[in-house]
Amino acid sequence: MRKRFTNQLDRRAKIVTLMTITALATILGIAIFISLGSYVSAWLFALFISIILICALSIPRHIDVSDDCVEICCIMELTVINIEDVSRVRTIQTEDMQKCIPIWGSFGFFGYFGYFFNFRTMELIKMYARSWGNFVEIMDSFGQKYIVSCANPQELVDIITENRAKFLAK
Repeated sequence: MRKRFTNQLDRRAKIVTLMTITALATILGIAIFISLGSYVSAWLFALFISIILICALSIPRHIDVSDDCVEICCIMELTVINIEDVSRVRTIQTEDMQKCIPIWGSFGFFGYFGYFFNFRTMELIKMYARSWGNFVEIMDSFGQKYIVSCANPQELVDIITENRAKFLAK
């Protein structure tokens, strides 16, 4: 059995994305106007396009849960967590995530993904979320914490717990 969980961008992520793209376009326009088309504006254009592409290619698309693994699918990345390696799965309240800051990733630009540091627990976590809410924490047997978001977090927790119980019963 394979179940897919999806999530849409929240309002805050849409606003941050629109504002960031507008600011980058404005900076590029000013650079082109000031430098009159020299190589500086071309370098800025290449830098801005690469930043946008890196973020756009890292957008979490969906989470697939099968009998033997949990797959977190991004456009250019696939994170696979074997069911046998899942040591804990639980929902997390939004208040528990308020002390998280991005170390390497996006905080609202096309979503919330990358490596985040949680000052509340003093831990490094890997986040795959398109909206700031409905969080599920998946911890593997190696101590790595993955935070995902989906439209129905309790169903995700129940299915992973059920599949893990089935695997351990074998």
